[in-house]
Amino acid sequence: MSVNKDNFVIYPSYFNSVLSRSSGRKQPLSESVKRPTSDEIEKILKSLNFNFTSKTKSRPSNPLQTEDCFLVNCDIKKSELLHLIGKDLKKSRQTQ
Repeated sequence: MSVNKDNFVIYPSYFNSVLSRSSGRKQPLSESVKRPTSDEIEKILKSLNFNFTSKTKSRPSNPLQTEDCFLVNCDIKKSELLHLIGKDLKKSRQTQ
């Protein structure tokens, strides 16, 4: 497997169970929660020890709405990263 040198853009809305897939949710409902926050995603990225930065920008699918996002540099595929975040997000919500 090759190492990815690019940053992956991760939006909290990828994990929002309120949204449909066509509205921007990327993960299955089993890895999604209701209205995830940037703080939750940031804590998970820190716990996974990934290098990342955060910024506010609009999503290509909805250029009129801005949202905090994370630019994550890691050596795994983006789909694997999304699964890790989704599972941890779901787990953290269940323990609250």
